[in-house]
Amino acid sequence: MFALLAFATTALAQDQTTGLSATADGGRTELKKAAATEDVQADLESPDGVSLELLPAGGWRLYGRGSGTYDFNDADEIRGATQDATLRAKAAIAKFLKESIHSTEVINNISTKLKQLTAKTGAGTHAEISKTDVQTRVESVVAIADQVLRGLVVIESKKKPMGNGGTVTVTVGVSSKTEAVSNAIREGRPVSGSAAANDGTDTNAVGTLGTPNLPETKKAKTDF
Repeated sequence: MFALLAFATTALAQDQTTGLSATADGGRTELKKAAATEDVQADLESPDGVSLELLPAGGWRLYGRGSGTYDFNDADEIRGATQDATLRAKAAIAKFLKESIHSTEVINNISTKLKQLTAKTGAGTHAEISKTDVQTRVESVVAIADQVLRGLVVIESKKKPMGNGGTVTVTVGVSSKTEAVSNAIREGRPVSGSAAANDGTDTNAVGTLGTPNLPETKKAKTDF
């Protein structure tokens, strides 16, 4: 089943080779905010959902969501469910990059949505966007699939109780901006600002058998 593709309603991201100093944490906050948009959330509602955004300025954002289940409100159970969800989110993105993204249906969908977005934001002449252009941009993301998968960061972990047990959903993501910053650090090139650290809170939603099985959402403090 092909994952749907979502597109941002504003051209916030810059090209992956520029704008490294735009934010102090390399674009992670921007990516996290974009992940909360209705279009992206609609794509990620499906099991092991994937959402890809192509932006008029040349950038991109890629998200994945996976879920895991726990039977008891126990720390080890919830931690295990969180790990399962994270692995499934990453696996969904890997499968998408390897298989789904090459389909004619997906390319047609990207072309149509990108034309609409470009026309709406005034970022360029939408008539000039062709399927070839889109194919080239898509292939540029696929070409660095290994780097993309290594650069994924956890955006959100959400615990949803159901009786004594429940589910944990995890959203992970990466963008052209975070990828560019990662490359700069790896190559020893200067990057303005420093990456915002997590607040020190474990992203696993942890409970104990002696506490109520309540909903819980934890978000990493990163500029995605």
